[in-house]
Amino acid sequence: MLSVALSRSKIAALDVYCLRGSPAFMEAIQPHIPRIRSLECTVRFGSGRQKGYTNGAGSVRVSPSFPCTSPILEILSLENDGKSDPPLDVEFDVLPENPTTLRTLRLECIPLTNQLLRLATLTSFDISHHYIDLGTLLGFLAENKTLEHLRISCRNIPDDGPRTRVPLPNIRDMKLLSLTPSPVLECLHLPPTADISIQVLPGGSVDPPLHAILPRSLDGLPGIAQATSLQYGVTKFMTHVFSGSNPVGGSFKVQGIFICDFPTDFLPLDLRDLCLSEAHTVPPLFCKSNYNALSSAFSKMAGLDTLALVRQDMVEHVLSMVDKEGLLPALSTISIVSLPSSAIGPLIQLANRHKINHETSDISCVEIQVFEHGLSPNVVKELKGLEEIVPLVKVRSIEWSSNIHIESIRKTLLPSGFFD
Repeated sequence: MLSVALSRSKIAALDVYCLRGSPAFMEAIQPHIPRIRSLECTVRFGSGRQKGYTNGAGSVRVSPSFPCTSPILEILSLENDGKSDPPLDVEFDVLPENPTTLRTLRLECIPLTNQLLRLATLTSFDISHHYIDLGTLLGFLAENKTLEHLRISCRNIPDDGPRTRVPLPNIRDMKLLSLTPSPVLECLHLPPTADISIQVLPGGSVDPPLHAILPRSLDGLPGIAQATSLQYGVTKFMTHVFSGSNPVGGSFKVQGIFICDFPTDFLPLDLRDLCLSEAHTVPPLFCKSNYNALSSAFSKMAGLDTLALVRQDMVEHVLSMVDKEGLLPALSTISIVSLPSSAIGPLIQLANRHKINHETSDISCVEIQVFEHGLSPNVVKELKGLEEIVPLVKVRSIEWSSNIHIESIRKTLLPSGFFD
């Protein structure tokens, strides 16, 4: 079947996937190597000829090895399923001497070898390895300024000293997975339109604060520094998520197990929208000590326009705190999922605090979701009172069920992003 398929393909470009290709497969594909456009293969490295490689004159021939190169190769994906790393002078025979057509490179458990370091035309790069030399990585990225998609996964990336910042002006999205993401972040300069995802891998000795995960200076990450929309909370998988976006269009997400106090040590300067949230299946995030941190943070948010609260047991405390301490003077929109009856009084009191000309509140919009069993005549009456002072009040009723998830409720009321 393979021979028939290759014959019928004539001179068309080939996309090839081989899992430690058999001799018959290698023999059949060999005459067609020059027209391989995409190659995804798994190789094995070990100690000795029987493990998959043999030493040659200054190079190593890898299985599957091709005796000729592919001048149109655009995508190369290599995975090492052996127990040993390849030596740095390994030669992957499918690569031409000057691979000007290669656009996508994916490396799984394979380091940046001497041959791969010669690449300079990539638009997409994905590397996952137990050890990455930061200097080597930065030098490689500096040569590939056309990069648009970048993914780096390494448990621990050591930082052995200050380095110059590498600009990547064309990056559209970057994902970084590590115990120690800050050394890489400190060395990159990304455009404000980039989507940045940082995942702090579990396994560290101490859960770090957020400022230990992010770089000391956000000059190279304007997408984070210019954020005006922020969401903070805990997912049902017990990881903290700190995410946001800015008017230019870029977004960021920091996810991991880090100290759960609200991050007063990092706040965008011109915050407009804030969502405080946590999954229904985890213990409360906002304890008494955290409300003090939240109060300190709110005092710096003079321009905050929209506040969203997702979790019943935080609503009353947050609303009361904002009212009593005179915080968030520019607040105009409040979204609540779901509203407990005990919080209706503080909500009305907060709206009255913003009341001007003794007619309407400068809080222009209140969006509420309540469980149907909580809509008693008294609750309905109190919500009617809210409508008298707030120009727009939206109330949605949720039928109670034992398996309801706050994440699904969150998506029906507020902008998407936090639980996506």
